[in-house]
Amino acid sequence: MVRYWIFDGDTSRVFLDGEPWEHPETGVKYGRGDNLLRELPGRREVAETPRPEGVRVLGSSVEMIGGVPTQVWATEPLPPPTPDEVNAPILRELAELDARSIRPLRAMLAAQASGRAADQRDVDTLADLGTRTDALRARLVKE
Repeated sequence: MVRYWIFDGDTSRVFLDGEPWEHPETGVKYGRGDNLLRELPGRREVAETPRPEGVRVLGSSVEMIGGVPTQVWATEPLPPPTPDEVNAPILRELAELDARSIRPLRAMLAAQASGRAADQRDVDTLADLGTRTDALRARLVKE
């Protein structure tokens, strides 16, 4: 687990555990993974918050909330989906339904060509597929 630290309530300088760092008072530079950061007096661990979902994350900062240094996320709304993004899964499903209609349609045409009545199951299957494709086509977004 990554830990972030601040010193003496200064949220403008955030230190990442295990990364090279510079002592906030003396300016002495320390190398990666020296573990001295955890031993400094005045250090406070930053309360991490979950990365937000469903928005574009621009970055994060640390703010004092209720006296606790807390990670705060800068976000903005996601842009609305484009017509192509909305239509792509609908078009895939329509192609699948069209492929599933081939067998019953072929059986109905063969029955008609031989002078027999079509099997009612094939008629019902095509009617159901037609209803479903009509509903999907109604959901397509015009550009």
